[in-house]
Amino acid sequence: MKFQKNVPRTIRDLLEAQLKEYECEMKMNAAERKALREWVSFGNSPYDNDMQIYED
Repeated sequence: MKFQKNVPRTIRDLLEAQLKEYECEMKMNAAERKALREWVSFGNSPYDNDMQIYED
């Protein structure tokens, strides 16, 4: 995955590991996976939920 330049290497490694784990745990379609990868590329954890969105 290609990260934004401002994301430090140590954070990239952690985020890649979290992303791999998250993708194994959660079912998602191609559009959701693409959006998630874009979110993570900006330095966000796949587990972050700043908009407080959750499943019913």
